[in-house]
Amino acid sequence: MPRVRRLLAPVSLALALVGVAGGAFDGLHEEAEAQRRSSSSMRSSSRGHGRQSSMRSPSRMSASSRRGRRTPPPRVTAAYRRQVVRWHRRPAPEAVESWAQQTPPPLVFRPVRYPGEYALVPDATGAFSAYQLRAARKAFTYRDTLTHDVHPALVERAYRIVREFRVPYLWLISGYRDTRSTSRHSQGRAMDIVAPGVSNAQLARFARSFGHTGVGEYPQSGFVHVDVRTRSYFWVDHSAPGARSRERQVRRSEAARADRAARARGERAVEDAADQADGEESDPLEAGEDGGPPGAEGAGASERADAAVPVVAPHR
Repeated sequence: MPRVRRLLAPVSLALALVGVAGGAFDGLHEEAEAQRRSSSSMRSSSRGHGRQSSMRSPSRMSASSRRGRRTPPPRVTAAYRRQVVRWHRRPAPEAVESWAQQTPPPLVFRPVRYPGEYALVPDATGAFSAYQLRAARKAFTYRDTLTHDVHPALVERAYRIVREFRVPYLWLISGYRDTRSTSRHSQGRAMDIVAPGVSNAQLARFARSFGHTGVGEYPQSGFVHVDVRTRSYFWVDHSAPGARSRERQVRRSEAARADRAARARGERAVEDAADQADGEESDPLEAGEDGGPPGAEGAGASERADAAVPVVAPHR
């Protein structure tokens, strides 16, 4: 029996050592598992925070993008298109005949901002007196009170247009404007016009032959700009009414030829003012309730008439 105990003693010792080692291993395993769970929870928390950050960042980016987003440019509305069509509508034959029978036929402006017509009658030489030019000053009025004397050379060009195309009046889209000091509109030397029944291309082509004249076509806005200047300058601007200018100079050689022809006819150029701009920006207009000119549904012509200037009945 003692011998058996001696033989089993090493085995018991070995089993005891194995048990101790197993307990230590279990402790280490439990500790490692606890560390793994702790690390996993930290990563989950971090991922959740990241998701929240990523969910918030688009709104911040959206806000910043909204702050940096440009306002969309103005567009040509359907009401404005109807208004342009109305401007270009051919006048009634009886109106043309009545105008042509007058001796001499008058130059009639129809401002689109106000109802009424302003008639200028030239003398026997085709010139307009200071008394007649007062009617042009009234027609070119901007926002009821602001206006400027109209250069006689500009009125003369307008009269050449009505005689060439036999139109009883010109739609005056914009006359005087005080937007920029370098603009010829602010100096009474420019007008945006439509000749009823005449395409803008035809009107611009004829105006380019004057010499010492600025001619701008505005296909989107629906009118032609005409001004007086030292050297002719022609351009096309496809911007919408009230939008930023997209002016592009055209027909440079034609402008030079027109000036040479004008000098050969003995016509003198109008000296430019200092710091004069080349092209012009269009004047933003809004259509009235029926698509007609703004203000047409407002006060009658009697509020626009002046006893000291020639004024005829309101247009219908």
